[in-house]
Amino acid sequence: LASIAQATKINMFGNLNLPTNAELARDNVAEMVFNAITKTVPVQYNELLGVYYNENQGIIYSLEFNYLQTLGYKNFDLVYKSDTRDMYGRPATTWGVGRYNAGNSTTSSGTITKTDQLTTDGGLKPSLVRLQEKDEIITVPNAATYVYTDKTKEKDVYSDLGKTVCTDTAKDKDRGYTWVAYVNGKEVEEKVAGKDGKDLIPKSGTAGDKRYIYTAKGTQTEIYIDDDEQTVDVIEINYYIGQVSSVKEDKGGRYVTVKELSTGSSLNERTFYTGSYAEDDYVIYTMDYVEDDKDYVIAEMFEPEVVTGEINRVEKDKDDSDTYLRFEQDGTKYPYSFQYQGSTKNGESHQSHMVYDLDELNNSVHPALKTDYDLLLDPNGYVVAFREANQKPNQYLYVKDSDEELRDWIAKVLLTDNTSAKVEVKDELDGLDDGITEEYYHPQLNDPAPATNKVTFKKAGIDWVDYELVGGSTGTKASNIDQLIWKYSVSDSGVYTLKFIEPQKTWNNTEDKDTQWYMTDAKIETGKAYVTGTRPNADGTTKENNEFIVDAKTIFVDDANGKVYTGYKEVPNVDNANVAYVLNKGVAKVVFVLDGDIYDSSSVYFMLKDTDRETFKYDGDNYWDFDNAYVNGERQSHFYVRTNALNGGDSDRLNLKAGHLYKVEKTIEDGEYITKVVEWKDGDNDALPQALLTINAVGDETFWLNQYKEETVYKYDTVDGDDPTQIVLVEYDADGKLDNITTG
Repeated sequence: LASIAQATKINMFGNLNLPTNAELARDNVAEMVFNAITKTVPVQYNELLGVYYNENQGIIYSLEFNYLQTLGYKNFDLVYKSDTRDMYGRPATTWGVGRYNAGNSTTSSGTITKTDQLTTDGGLKPSLVRLQEKDEIITVPNAATYVYTDKTKEKDVYSDLGKTVCTDTAKDKDRGYTWVAYVNGKEVEEKVAGKDGKDLIPKSGTAGDKRYIYTAKGTQTEIYIDDDEQTVDVIEINYYIGQVSSVKEDKGGRYVTVKELSTGSSLNERTFYTGSYAEDDYVIYTMDYVEDDKDYVIAEMFEPEVVTGEINRVEKDKDDSDTYLRFEQDGTKYPYSFQYQGSTKNGESHQSHMVYDLDELNNSVHPALKTDYDLLLDPNGYVVAFREANQKPNQYLYVKDSDEELRDWIAKVLLTDNTSAKVEVKDELDGLDDGITEEYYHPQLNDPAPATNKVTFKKAGIDWVDYELVGGSTGTKASNIDQLIWKYSVSDSGVYTLKFIEPQKTWNNTEDKDTQWYMTDAKIETGKAYVTGTRPNADGTTKENNEFIVDAKTIFVDDANGKVYTGYKEVPNVDNANVAYVLNKGVAKVVFVLDGDIYDSSSVYFMLKDTDRETFKYDGDNYWDFDNAYVNGERQSHFYVRTNALNGGDSDRLNLKAGHLYKVEKTIEDGEYITKVVEWKDGDNDALPQALLTINAVGDETFWLNQYKEETVYKYDTVDGDDPTQIVLVEYDADGKLDNITTG
């Protein structure tokens, strides 16, 4: 216990301050041993005089540290060079096995004193260390003399460093300290830093009232002073925000690729090996400069700290480095990150964006008041980005229709989970300028004339318009939010705030922002990473055989059948469809399939052999229970269909016919109760039995059919094959009445 107490007292555990009864971890023991052999020297004690003195050095010398007398050097030839550099250009120390060339005393005799070839504190001078690269063990950054994480005035830095270190060459021709600066790992050129770095030197008095140029909110500035070598190193490290775009593995391990969101970031290599983070995660990272490759790379990566609350105070009258947020009056201030790079403002360089709205990256805006936000903080507590709280990725909706009720706007919307609901929407739209009137191309206007093919937003508000939309009837009122896709957020009270997504006039597959489009006669094929169709243009023309890209994360919302699919491998085949979709860099993020012929392998088709049934009530609605139905080729004795499933009306009169083929479009309770059906018809709009297929040829477990009135040949496999077909034999009499149904 006494040993631990004494070791702690003399700093043998480094920065650890251990209680006397503490157990040491392996790392603690390693640090203690390392400090014991590199930071302590043997001493002798003179009982007569009651003094300690260095071993083999004589009592006339005062007790002093001499690295050449340590066990590390004498027993293991352990030396170090303190003139190397680590990440960001930080001064660093490289340890290894070598020798120290101090005149005739190159051995471990320990006869060299501080007055000879050692530093003032008894350490090794880098120029005298002989250490080959193959014998190096480890390089560790030196401890900074001063660290700043806020914008700091020159005179305050001057006060910390002192007059001797900060004396300008012009005032003292024999100034001993040489200054150098590194920003994100790259050395600042002399023409920027000034000859011998004199422009890096902070000033005192009134001349030092301005900000020291290497400090800022959100910037970590480290200053290293070496009194023996008479050097000052200024290291500027900036924090940036990005988003993980992909996660992969190779022989080197798991790595992520980062999409840069901060405008000041200039990465040449965007990958980073890490076992953490998933796709779409937001990350904070720093940059380092690799001199050999002339490239900026990711140096370190952090998970941003997230604090959540309702914004009640925004210093929004300011657009400078003093801007901050509060959740409540007199509460904690959350200052903006404000790094000085790029363009010039008020004589100082700074980023064009201080803080990023992750919902509107291209707009420099402050958070809205009385709204819940997530604030993303860098490691020093500065806000680098914000987003509305409780947001989900790819949170889009499509407005089918809207109406104004007692000054509140109500919209019928389609969500990406295929929920169709009426919701209250806030009459102030995000992503638009609330001070002017803006006009945009609307892809679903009935009038093809370019002069009228536009939607207008006055002061970012919802309002009635005088145009007609595709699919609407003459005289139908529409608002400027109808038949458009919007991003959205929902308040605790259930009110939806819509965020504008710009409809595009011309194709640009490189834009790194969401844009919305519309396509008719669209064709979607399972497993194909593109959709083809006809796209209306802003000039009233159309572009046929147009294509856009879909990928494994594209969300397909099938409005007609009440289903959602994720990825081009999961979506079923679709023909003759009208689709509204959002692109980002040429790839669709969401596709709303508004109508079309959808051929889903999981679709349910049924035919009634007869109409014998019982009527019952479930969840407030009347249902029929058919006892002789063939569902996807299998007979069922209980098949529940809501009485208005076919026509959607209120009548309970039977309108389903035996021998006719129906497709199930909507169900509840995992498909047990059928709530919507449509009758299958062929290309001539004929239903069974008029749309009969004629047998063309029969083989062993195969057959061909010619569709009635057409020459198209259809081929089916009844056993195995790539897509075996379930066969149901339906026989009709000469009058077209159902005679029998069998499977086989």
